[in-house]
Amino acid sequence: MGKARKHLGLGLVCAALVFLFNPMISVIDVLPDCIGYLLLCMGITQLADMDYHFEEALKYFKRMLIASAIQLGSVLVIFGLVTDRERPTAFLLLAFIFSVVELIFMTHAFRCFYEGFLYTGSRLGSTAVFAIDEKDNSLYEEKCRRRDEKLNAENRKRASRGLDPLAPKQIPAPKSATVKAARLTTAFIIAKVCLTVLPEMAALSLSSYDETTRFSFLYNFIPMFRRFAVLIGIPVGIVWLVRIRRYVRSLMADRPYMAALKHKYVTEIEPKTYIFIQRAIKLAFAVMSVGIVFCADMYMESNTFNILPDTLCALILIGALLLLRKFVKVPVYTYLLCGIYAALSTVTFVVSSRFFTNYTLNLTNIREEAHNAFLVLQVTEIADAALFFAMLLSLLPVLSAIIKQYTGFAPVSGGNVQYEDKVRYVHATLRKRLIVMAIMGALCLVSGICYILLVKNVTFMWIVDFLVCGTLAVYTILTLNAIVQEVEYKYLLN
Repeated sequence: MGKARKHLGLGLVCAALVFLFNPMISVIDVLPDCIGYLLLCMGITQLADMDYHFEEALKYFKRMLIASAIQLGSVLVIFGLVTDRERPTAFLLLAFIFSVVELIFMTHAFRCFYEGFLYTGSRLGSTAVFAIDEKDNSLYEEKCRRRDEKLNAENRKRASRGLDPLAPKQIPAPKSATVKAARLTTAFIIAKVCLTVLPEMAALSLSSYDETTRFSFLYNFIPMFRRFAVLIGIPVGIVWLVRIRRYVRSLMADRPYMAALKHKYVTEIEPKTYIFIQRAIKLAFAVMSVGIVFCADMYMESNTFNILPDTLCALILIGALLLLRKFVKVPVYTYLLCGIYAALSTVTFVVSSRFFTNYTLNLTNIREEAHNAFLVLQVTEIADAALFFAMLLSLLPVLSAIIKQYTGFAPVSGGNVQYEDKVRYVHATLRKRLIVMAIMGALCLVSGICYILLVKNVTFMWIVDFLVCGTLAVYTILTLNAIVQEVEYKYLLN
């Protein structure tokens, strides 16, 4: 289930660095950091199974993944909801918040990352982890030689006077490749954060305590400030990228060290199949939780444009089901319904966009072509809502199978009736939540149909629809979290 990779994921770490080296312009990132953090999480997962330093690093990289995904979404908020007058302040505020989060989480994550190599390298034996640069070693030897020459000369003079010899002064030993990589990474993170926030500080010149604007001209130079920050950030990032990739590749080339790590993983981790069961279910349900959020329709532009596309809901759910395919049988019709729902949601989005581009709701009572176009929109919206309900129902047997196979209590020797009763109670409690999900899905279907039928006359129907579907999304996420907790409880004593 969890076969060890060739280099235990370090190849993914090298790929992740490519998405992290580039500077950001406020919250705008050309190479999204969330992709880099995702690759980092995937890359050190197997290392995290063997050492608590990597496990701690993985925990904080996951937090940075969430933070960077939110940061990516904040761009839509700034350009979609924030007015032009408030946008400079929004850029500054969000850049400062996300930079502080990055400084705290990323520094700690990489510190644990390098400590993991120092720990495992000292116990399994590694030349790459503790490698010392030849120039640093030569410089250290030269300093020691000069110190000894001066010390010997001084001690000869002291001996002729009958004085005790002096003890040699300690010269700091050259730093290992891992220590140098850790220090370089810390310096890079600080530089990246500063270069992100400092240009946006020009927004502070737009207001003052006495409402004067004598310094507001500074904001006119913010494009120049941003370009200057990028010109500094790119070479700094390239230096960090090249040196850290070289360090990681040196670890990959250390065959005895990699062989020892792989042997440790094969002998100690692979036999524990419950680790991979828990991880797969937890990851799949996390993906499923993200997908289910998109089922809530949030309308803008006179309550007509849905900014949470339903197509993404179906595609993300398909990805979650693929993650579960090794641990539970997923019916073909579930994949089929998700695929059809994705296609129909796309059609509905196109029909809706065309209608509201050419017509308004008021025109449906005046012009026949607007009325006919709105009828087509109503049909597609109702079909979309019905298919979503069918897709939700098709997911319930999958969740029920996971509850049956992977929740409850681990078997004990000489099982008794009380143990079986406890297992049945856990299964019954979780399945009741699935029944509630089905009921809430039916209410979501009704609210969706009512919205499209009454939207012309009842302007607040979109709020009702959003609240009903949002409640379904929240309850589904809580149900998935409850199942994950029971899966963890089952294997807690292992």
